Order: sequence, then structure tokens, then C-alpha cells
Amino acid sequence: MEFPVWAYLSCAEIFEALGEREEARRSVEAGYQELQERAGKISDPEWRKSYLENVPEHRTITETWERNAPPVV
Repeated sequence: MEFPVWAYLSCAEIFEALGEREEARRSVEAGYQELQERAGKISDPEWRKSYLENVPEHRTITETWERNAPPVV
């Protein structure tokens, strides 16, 4: 799939609209994990940062994940 993070984000939005909050959370979590795995393969720190911050769906899924992530103790 060419844009897997976008697919996860789309699924999360659909689940949220249907009131399926747990499924939405799982989609965001899976999409965020996929994004981090792909970003981890980019060796140049500036390119990796750009990949994470300048692609709209990457930024959106990261922001959504951060809002819903359990607090770090």
C-alpha cells in the first residue's frame, strides 16, 4: 500500500464517526506504529523530521496519538 498511514487515519475517522472509539484508538495506534517504523528507516535526522512533520497525515496521526496516549509515569 502506498499510503498506509493515511489508510489507518481514514479508518480511525470512520470508526470515530460510528462511535466505535476503541476501534478508532486501535487504528491510530497501528498507524502511529507504522509511521514510526517507516521513519526509523530514514537515517538522515533532517529528512526523518521532515517526513514526520511535513506530511499532513503523518502530522495528524502523531497529534492524535499524542492526545490519546496514556501518560508516561
